[in-house]
Amino acid sequence: MGKEISVDATPAHESDVAQKSPMAQQSLKAVSDAERRLGELLESAPDAILELDKEGRIVLLNRMAEQLFGYSREEMLGLTVEACFTFAIPFEQTL
Repeated sequence: MGKEISVDATPAHESDVAQKSPMAQQSLKAVSDAERRLGELLESAPDAILELDKEGRIVLLNRMAEQLFGYSREEMLGLTVEACFTFAIPFEQTL
């Protein structure tokens, strides 16, 4: 639990760009710092946060989502949100 979140938005030729331009180095550092801050914000949010892909599968979640659903991050990645509700009581039983 509590893995660091990282979004890789750097070009494949990052080392080439960084060696050629101090401005590129500054840009890469700014992106890296922004990614770190975003990860910290996501993990410290008081609410559960999920990101789903086009097929409705979980591709990103925070610590509160793990606590809410009762599954680890590794267990939830790739599942649909509906699959995480296996503990829910069927509607018919609530009547």
